[in-house]
Amino acid sequence: MDLRIKVTAREIFLFSLHHYYHSTAGAISIGCTVLALGAVAATWSAQPGYMKGVLALAVILIAATQPFVLYRKAGRETLDPQRSKETHFKIDYNGLRVHQGKDKAVIRWNQIVKVGKISDIYILYLTKDRAYLFPERVLDGGKKEQFLNVIREYVPAEKRKGI
Repeated sequence: MDLRIKVTAREIFLFSLHHYYHSTAGAISIGCTVLALGAVAATWSAQPGYMKGVLALAVILIAATQPFVLYRKAGRETLDPQRSKETHFKIDYNGLRVHQGKDKAVIRWNQIVKVGKISDIYILYLTKDRAYLFPERVLDGGKKEQFLNVIREYVPAEKRKGI
């Protein structure tokens, strides 16, 4: 099976957002947002009018900062000539042969640590934070079923999440 993929900013953003909020830093960020929201709610009636606006704005900024940073980073990655090159995958019983520009790699099936899906993107993790993204938009004309069958055949069930 041959696939050519040029990952979009949206796909990088969705992966980064998922990865961040499923990490310790993401849990701390959510905790801080909940604490700030609780503090604002607890003191709301005691605050003067202008202060309510300031507190509400502060909670919104705490909650929205990281997604905004990840969105900007995803946009920059798609503008980077090295990272934005199309990646060519040959997928078979041996694993994945990956070509991006002059770089080449062979990934054996036993090197895949996890396979998951976020929205319309299949993710093959090589490490906890390094992965290949396979958007459904490139899996047309029966390639999606073929791709999923190969994953199911060569990646053990305990490594497949929702696939």
